Amino acid sequence: MWKVRPSEKAQYLPVVEETESDGMLSGRPSDVQIQEDCNGSGRGLLWSPWMLHIIAFICYSFVFGMMYRNPQSNERCVEKHSLYSPALEAVSDDYKLVRFNLSAISPSPWAGPPSASVDAAWQKYTNLGALVLSEEDLIRTNGSRYSAKVPKEVGDGYIAHVEWYHQLHCVYMLWQQTYPEWYTEEAKMREEEPELWHEHLDHCAETLRAAIMCHADANVVPSNWVKGRHWPHPNYNLDHKCRDFDAAYQWYYEHQANPPPGFEMFARPEEGGYSEYDDLPFDPFDKGTVVPLKEKAPKTE
Repeated sequence: MWKVRPSEKAQYLPVVEETESDGMLSGRPSDVQIQEDCNGSGRGLLWSPWMLHIIAFICYSFVFGMMYRNPQSNERCVEKHSLYSPALEAVSDDYKLVRFNLSAISPSPWAGPPSASVDAAWQKYTNLGALVLSEEDLIRTNGSRYSAKVPKEVGDGYIAHVEWYHQLHCVYMLWQQTYPEWYTEEAKMREEEPELWHEHLDHCAETLRAAIMCHADANVVPSNWVKGRHWPHPNYNLDHKCRDFDAAYQWYYEHQANPPPGFEMFARPEEGGYSEYDDLPFDPFDKGTVVPLKEKAPKTE
């Protein structure tokens, strides 16, 4: 299981207990203080209750200010607006201010026409291995309790990945369909297995639709007049507050499963002992159809 740094407990200053015998702390001057004041000495002592309040206020402000700036406090804020994920340890409230550059003439390492360098840019983020999710984290994420396990040669847990990885894969997959002369394997799949091809594309489109509607980006888009256009063109070159994607990628990269060389991690277990379904289960407690473990053949002497 990946460790998420525990939140630190807030520390508070001790409250000074006031007593009637302590005139200075109670705010009521003692006889000695009155005498000193009448004699013109010790006048500052009459102000000491106010000074204590000011000092206490400054101390409290400092403590709460440090709590606000504390990274652990920031993580609690992130968790407030996110479902649990072990990958959240790579995310903080220190969002980056990024101005998107989506002008048509602006080059992008991920945009067409396709080339070896463009594919390398995409594959850096879409050719990662699987994660190993612990049983405790599986339950905390409310995942299917009968998810596929990693082979024992790899570790103890469940096969998993993070959502951004899948979403980028879907964008890449849909973009590839516009260049069939370059992505010939994908074009071949369309010809030979059209039903499976459409199922894959529909799945990716639905994944992205759900994510977009879930996040509901509220940025307002103005428009500009562009030469050769008959209507104002929306200008998507806007500021955005973004999570640190480099940190998210680095976390995934460092937590990939490490199977032995040449080992097939995603092979269906030959010995059985897993659940299978006609379609992906919506209910996390759906047990599906259990494929029983095969009995081991007795050893022959």
